[in-house]
Amino acid sequence: RSMRIELIAGAAAVVYVLFGERLKKYVRRTTSSIKLTYFDLDGLGEPIRLSLACAGASFEDYRFKSRDEFVAMKPHLKFGQVPCLTVDGTSEVVQSAAVMRYVARAFDVSGTLYPSDLNVAALVDALIDQTKDMMTGRQVYRYKGRFWGTAADKFLTDSAVAAIESAWLTEVLPTHLGFFEKMLSDSATPWLAGTSSPTIADLMVGTQLKMLSQFHQLSPPLDAFVKSVYALPAVVAWREQEAAAKK
Repeated sequence: RSMRIELIAGAAAVVYVLFGERLKKYVRRTTSSIKLTYFDLDGLGEPIRLSLACAGASFEDYRFKSRDEFVAMKPHLKFGQVPCLTVDGTSEVVQSAAVMRYVARAFDVSGTLYPSDLNVAALVDALIDQTKDMMTGRQVYRYKGRFWGTAADKFLTDSAVAAIESAWLTEVLPTHLGFFEKMLSDSATPWLAGTSSPTIADLMVGTQLKMLSQFHQLSPPLDAFVKSVYALPAVVAWREQEAAAKK
């Protein structure tokens, strides 16, 4: 009898290891009240929206009605910035990469959006950081006050901004895009980290490349990559739901 009890206990432990974490994520995903606060544009809110969609989490996609609304909320935000993810009205998560990792760890039952393998997870993190490196130059001249403070008007004149923008578009951006194109070429799968399914890195890179494509022509491989991200069933379903809600 004692052996039977030990076998049952052992089997229960194995089941918990295999399914316990998934069950916790499923319960959390289906019972939590999730709200994403951001502007009414793609920016750094879009990769989080797609992460939530791919994790199968229902959420309130709150978008500021005006700039004044954000300014009024700014003093109450950690670091005074959005996107901001609120869970059950208490947990407040900010900074886009941190929010995406939180979403993957908290709600993704499949466990594929942010892999448990340390090396793969490190590559996912590196890809996200590289995306931010790519966009920093543009942010510096587009959001002068945030990066330059009171010195912005003195040094970032209209002519200086035009010169910086031109250099970023013709010199800096192509270099970064080349990095991502090589990552795709070297990957044994359609995804940047060589995973069998997309990770949060693919969602971050895909959304930012889509935004860049509005004013910079992407190479065929990068254009195809963006299309593959937006063709994901969960993404298609979420975008259709969003479009229907706006009618």
